[in-house]
Amino acid sequence: MRHDMTTSSPAGPTQTAAPARFRPGFTIMELMVAVGILVIIILSIGVTFSSASKSVGVSQATMDIMANVRATQELLARDLAGINRDGFLVIRSRALNTTSSSAVENSLRFDQLCFMSYGNFTDRTGTIIRDSAFSNNASSNAGLCWWGQLVMEKQGGSTDPSTLGKAGPNQSYVAPNQSLLTNSNWLSYWPHALPTGAFPGSGSAIGVTMNPDNVTLKDSNFYLGRHTFVLMPGAMRNANQLIVPGGNDVPAYSNPLAGSTPLPTGYEGVSADPASSRYDVLAMTPSQLMSQIQQSDATLSNNISAYAEAALTYRFRALASVYDTEVAANPFANGYFRSTPIVMQGVSSFKVEWSDGTSWTQQDVNSGLVTPDLFNQLRWYGPTHLFNNGIGDGYIERSSPAGDPNTGDHYLAVFTFNNRPFWPKALRITLHVGSERLQGGRDFVQVVRLPE
Repeated sequence: MRHDMTTSSPAGPTQTAAPARFRPGFTIMELMVAVGILVIIILSIGVTFSSASKSVGVSQATMDIMANVRATQELLARDLAGINRDGFLVIRSRALNTTSSSAVENSLRFDQLCFMSYGNFTDRTGTIIRDSAFSNNASSNAGLCWWGQLVMEKQGGSTDPSTLGKAGPNQSYVAPNQSLLTNSNWLSYWPHALPTGAFPGSGSAIGVTMNPDNVTLKDSNFYLGRHTFVLMPGAMRNANQLIVPGGNDVPAYSNPLAGSTPLPTGYEGVSADPASSRYDVLAMTPSQLMSQIQQSDATLSNNISAYAEAALTYRFRALASVYDTEVAANPFANGYFRSTPIVMQGVSSFKVEWSDGTSWTQQDVNSGLVTPDLFNQLRWYGPTHLFNNGIGDGYIERSSPAGDPNTGDHYLAVFTFNNRPFWPKALRITLHVGSERLQGGRDFVQVVRLPE
């Protein structure tokens, strides 16, 4: 039976009173927990996207570097494929860390490679005529090739810090002065840790960068370069100019040695040393160049450090931008041509080793010449592993663990007309490449078999 509760009043009965209803809500604690969970979810999503973005950035940087490295390796392999044993091949080696053999082996390296090659070499440095600076298309089937890290000039051709960056019509492009380039002033800006005694004498003996801006040096400050002197027959009427197809006059050096007589650039109003990379034509045929080299080397016995081939292996200077020019007249053309040697940015180590095709034996291991892990491995020679059972051969190489007092080199190998039987069978080139997005960088190894 249902009983309704009613109330009465003089006016009559009233409606039944409904029970009170309460709407449930969130407590402060529940709200705080919910907000906390939401923040954690948002942060997790952000971290995930950030990690994915970094991974994509590293992958893209790696792909970009690999594409550049492949192009660089193909160009180097093409140059080396044209080597002829009637010419010469020079390897000059410098290490960042020389405290021990293992340190040299794993150190950043600043090696140079110079050789005569046959192929298709085009003059990339224009004519002497102001109105046709880019019209030259001269080419030759022989070239004097150089590979290594370039000396990058910000502005100004002088090595005097007080004049760096100052343009002037009478300023010359100076030759690489090894005593200046081995100065250690820039070492305090190099981020890699350097142990005490890492460098011989008073300087680093590296000679790669002058660092005129006193900024922290990074991998991106180093540029791998390729300079080629195009070898062409000289002109009788003017040893400093050649007439090429099209009737254009092209400046040509009669002597490729750095510090030799510079070429007047004509419309730029300055003189260009061979090491400036402003011009790349040499008024000599391969036979003429080798004839001069043989005459020079004939009186030097086995002193390969004084060989003309070694003197021809010097570091070239270049500009990173067409606007980093030091001339007032026609600066864009000057800046453009002086930036042409650049092959790849970010190569902070360029390491060259050579092999005679033989392998390390058990006797080599037993004598302590090499570690057991190298047993039966191909012999690669350089500063830490010398030819001729590790004692070196004066007709081929010279080792200077403390750094050569004149050049700063830790190792020098010269292959030329008087040691043809000992020429390398192959070269191993290791590039260490870094970028802003690729922490630690990457090593890329290339083995190039040389023609017999």
